[in-house]
Amino acid sequence: MGRDGMWAINMIVHKTYERFDAELDLICEYKPRIVITALGSPRRPLDRVHAYGGAVFCDVITPEQARKAVDAGADGLILVASGAGGHTGQYSPFALVEEVRGFWDGPLVLGGAIGHARAIQAALMLGADFAYRPRKYSRWRMPRAPVAISRQPRRPIARSSPTLILRFEQRRVSVSG
Repeated sequence: MGRDGMWAINMIVHKTYERFDAELDLICEYKPRIVITALGSPRRPLDRVHAYGGAVFCDVITPEQARKAVDAGADGLILVASGAGGHTGQYSPFALVEEVRGFWDGPLVLGGAIGHARAIQAALMLGADFAYRPRKYSRWRMPRAPVAISRQPRRPIARSSPTLILRFEQRRVSVSG
């Protein structure tokens, strides 16, 4: 199945994402073993990914999202805890793993505050099956094409620390009048 080696791809599944269908077609052509869904229900790509033998894991930042992903048929969960960067969650990795393990015994990946081998060991001791620590790249050097087909070189960041974590927050705006 898919290209040589174990690899996965992230996919935005929000209903307003205009490139969803084109990206799902590429995913079905290249057949990654794991498709990671973000920003919506994993239900949209589920049937097509399962048809070629792939698994769908869902990024979640709250226990409520984890329950919805499980109910939608996700094969695995990726808990995006505090310290993950990007669209990070607010939950402590300790609290999030504990709560989700109360209702989910399937594959569980923990992301957030995983910066060294001791953190990986801690994630496993908490009850995660895997620790998610993406390679660090300069975000301004990332290719715009899906990673599955990109051949553009990327420039690694030499060092990292908690102060380099980028975090995006939703801000509530109230309109009066």
